[in-house]
Amino acid sequence: MNVLVVDDEPVIRQGLRTLVEWERHGFRLAGEAADGEEALAYMAGHQVDLVVTDLLMPRMDGLELIRRIREAQTSVGILVLSCLDDFACVKEAMKLGAADYLLKPTMEPEQLLEVLGQMRTELLRSRQEQERLLRWQRENEETKLMRLSRRTGDFFAGGSSDPELEEELFAAGGNVACLMVRLCPPGEMVLAAAEAAAVETGCLAVVRRREQLLVLYSLRRTASRQELHDRRTACATALAKQLRAALDGGCRALVSVGPAAAGLADLKPLAGWHEQRLHRHFYAGEAVPGTVAAAGPPAPGPVTVLAEEAWPPPALPGAGAAAAAPLPYEARHDLLRALAGGNAAGVRHQLERVAAQVQAARPPAGELLSFAAELVAMAEDAVHTQSLRPGAGEDYSRRRAELLVSASAAISAQALFAWLEQAVEELLCHPGAGDAGQSSANPFVRMARQYMQDNYSRNISTAEIAAHVKLNRSYLSELYSRETGETLSDALSRIRMEAAKELLKEGRLKVYEVAEAAGYSDSKIFTKAFKRMTGLTPKKFQ
Repeated sequence: MNVLVVDDEPVIRQGLRTLVEWERHGFRLAGEAADGEEALAYMAGHQVDLVVTDLLMPRMDGLELIRRIREAQTSVGILVLSCLDDFACVKEAMKLGAADYLLKPTMEPEQLLEVLGQMRTELLRSRQEQERLLRWQRENEETKLMRLSRRTGDFFAGGSSDPELEEELFAAGGNVACLMVRLCPPGEMVLAAAEAAAVETGCLAVVRRREQLLVLYSLRRTASRQELHDRRTACATALAKQLRAALDGGCRALVSVGPAAAGLADLKPLAGWHEQRLHRHFYAGEAVPGTVAAAGPPAPGPVTVLAEEAWPPPALPGAGAAAAAPLPYEARHDLLRALAGGNAAGVRHQLERVAAQVQAARPPAGELLSFAAELVAMAEDAVHTQSLRPGAGEDYSRRRAELLVSASAAISAQALFAWLEQAVEELLCHPGAGDAGQSSANPFVRMARQYMQDNYSRNISTAEIAAHVKLNRSYLSELYSRETGETLSDALSRIRMEAAKELLKEGRLKVYEVAEAAGYSDSKIFTKAFKRMTGLTPKKFQ
C-alpha cells in the first residue's frame, strides 16, 4: 500500500518519515507534499492508495484536496491528521469522504499504523467488491434478463405502452408474479448484491424503485389459483434464501409478495401497492399480521417475507401522504439545544416530541432514516463541543460511522426510535450530562427551575420568575439558556406539558380542567400548544 503524506509543516513530514516503520508493516511511504496542489500533481503520475493529510495548508487546503479526490472517484483511503482546534474542519472532512482522523498532539506511531491497517482492510474489501460488481455487470450486460430489466425500468420511468415488452414478459398468455424487496441499509453495494441474488432465482426482470427492488417471475396462466399462490410463495422463499446468502450480517431485507399481474398495465399499480404496504409495515413495527418465515437455516442478516394479500388492496393508512410529510426539524433543533446545555429532562421531552410528530406525519422511511442519522451525528457534535465526554475526539469519527450504519439498518420506525433513544441516553450518561436546571452550579438557574416546578399551575410569567430570583429578566433568560440549552419560556412550557400528560394519563379531569391545572387559562391555547409539542391533541393523547 502506497502512502502519500500531505502537510505544510516539514517537522511533521520528517517525523512521519523517520518515526514510523512503514515497510515492516506492509506500507510504503511513496511521497510527500506540502499542500493539496502538490498532492494532486503527485497523484496524477503515481499510484497512491492511502493519503494522510493535514487540513490547514496554503494554496489548497485539506478539505479541497479531499473534495477533488472524491470528485475524481479515485479508490483512495483518506486519513486526516489535524489539531483539535480544527474540529469544525474535521467534521466537514468526514462529510466529504475522509475515513478517519487523528489528533497531532496525541498521535503515536502505533496508533497511526493501526488506523492505516483498518483503512487498508476496508479499501481492499471495497476494491474487491467493485471488481466483483463490474465483472457481474459485464457478464450480464446483454442477457435477456438485463434487457428486460432495462426496458421494464424505462416503462416505469414514463412509458405508457410497450407491446414488445408485454409480449416478452407475458409470453403465451402467462401471468407475472411481482415481489418487492426493501433493504436496510439500502447502499449501492447492498442493492447490487440483492440484484445478483434475485438473478440466481431465475426471475424475469429486476427493477430498482427508489432504492427498493421489484422482482418479476413468470407464471403459467393455466395453473389453478392455489398453484399460482404456491408458485408465488416458492419464488419468495427462493429469493429470501438467496438474499440470506448474499447480504452481509449487518443487512436486513423485507420481501413483499404481491398478486399476479395479467398484463403490463397492472405493473405500475402493483408497484405502488407494494410501496404503500412496505411504508405501512415500517410504521406498524416488527410484527405484522400476514408474515411468514423464510425457509432455510438461520442467517446472519434476517430476511422477512410478508405473505400475499388480496387484490385489489384495501385503502392503506397513511398511503399517499408520505411523500409530502414534514420532518420535525424544529423539535430536533430544540433537542440539540437542550443536549448542548446538559438538560436531560428537556432532551427526553423533545425526543418524545420528535417521535410523536413522526408517527403522526409518517414521512417516507428513507427520509426518516437520514433525518435520524443526522440527528445523532449532530448530537455527538453538541456533546463533543461542550466537552461532556472526555477523550471524545479520539474516537469521534469511528463512533459517528457506527451511528450512521445503525440508523440505516433499522427495519421499522419502532426499531429506529428504540435505537435513537438508546443513542441519546448514551450521550446523557457521559460525565457532565444531566438535567442542567437541577445540577447547574449556578444557584440562580436552580432557583428559577424550582420556582417554575412549584408554581407552574399559576399564570406566572418570566418577569415574575426573574423577580423571585432577584435578577433582571433579560439577564436571567440569557443565563438560563446558556446553562440549560432552553429558554425560560420553553422550560416553563415543557414543565407544564409534562404535568398535563400525567393528568391526562390519570383520566380523572376533563381537558379544560387539565389546562387550568397546568397553568393555562384558555383551553384552546392549551390544546394548540399541546399538539405543537406532542403531535397529538389532548384527547388523542389520552
